[in-house]
Amino acid sequence: MPGRLPSVTTYAVTEATGALVPMASDEGMAVASAAILSDETLRERLAANAARDAIHRFSLTRQIAETVDWYCEIRERFSQLQDS
Repeated sequence: MPGRLPSVTTYAVTEATGALVPMASDEGMAVASAAILSDETLRERLAANAARDAIHRFSLTRQIAETVDWYCEIRERFSQLQDS
């Protein structure tokens, strides 16, 4: 996130890894849940895609790189404050 303010990052659920339903929609959740529960192929595909996504997003290599980037950003901002 170089150059940006710290923020909470959320990952959008896509149809490849889950179901997206309107917020606070009981009916939407029920329909999506029923579709997933009634389709074994869909469940298996969603599970496999979600597992691959999690392995990619939370790999040790990626977490280290993002942490190093964050520290570099902090160091740069601190240097800019000292130069002011």
